[in-house]
Amino acid sequence: MEIANWGRGKKIAYEVQGSVISFNGGELTLDLARHQRDFARTLDICRDKFGGLTMGLGENYAAQIEIPAREYEYVAAAGADVPTPAAENEEQPAEIAMRKQALAFDMAKVKLVLWDI
Repeated sequence: MEIANWGRGKKIAYEVQGSVISFNGGELTLDLARHQRDFARTLDICRDKFGGLTMGLGENYAAQIEIPAREYEYVAAAGADVPTPAAENEEQPAEIAMRKQALAFDMAKVKLVLWDI
C-alpha cells in the first residue's frame, strides 16, 4: 500500500490486515476488496461533528483511500478445450470460448492519504 501524508501534524492510527483496514483501534473497519469496482474509487474517511469517524464527508478529513479499478484476465471457458472452426474457410483461425475472470484484489495498488487530525 502506498502511503501519502498531507501536512505535518498528527495522523489517525490505522492497521492493515490482508484487505481490511481499521482506523483508530477498530472505530471504523473496511474490507477494501468489497469496495473495489470496475472503475477506480476514492473513499473519504472523516470525523463528524461529534469527533467520530465516518465513511463519507464530515466535518474534517482524516484519510482518503484510493482503490484502483478491478482488473481482469481472460481464461478458456469450461468445456472449451477443443477449438472449433471459425467458419467454412479453413484459412481462418479456430475460435476458443473465453471468459472474463477478475484478478485477486492487490492491496499493493491501494493508496492511503493521511490528513492532519
